[in-house]
Amino acid sequence: MEKWAKKLNAQKEHIKEEVKAPVAEPIIDIASVALPSSSAAADAGFSMLEKVNDIRTVYSRDAQTFRARQTNFQLTVHGATSQ
Repeated sequence: MEKWAKKLNAQKEHIKEEVKAPVAEPIIDIASVALPSSSAAADAGFSMLEKVNDIRTVYSRDAQTFRARQTNFQLTVHGATSQ
């Protein structure tokens, strides 16, 4: 029991010493900190808009292809051919 009490007291003293010890604060130079640039945000926005435009183009082409096939099918069904 005495060993346990000594060990516990030693741990408490160690913790007290750590708390009392001054902590060195890092010095941060404001000029060296890289701030996010507005061009990065602009690049991200442009990229997103470009992808939306690409998607619209694909859907537009698919819709045109669908309409053309539908027209050809209707012409074939009614006895006329598109050739």
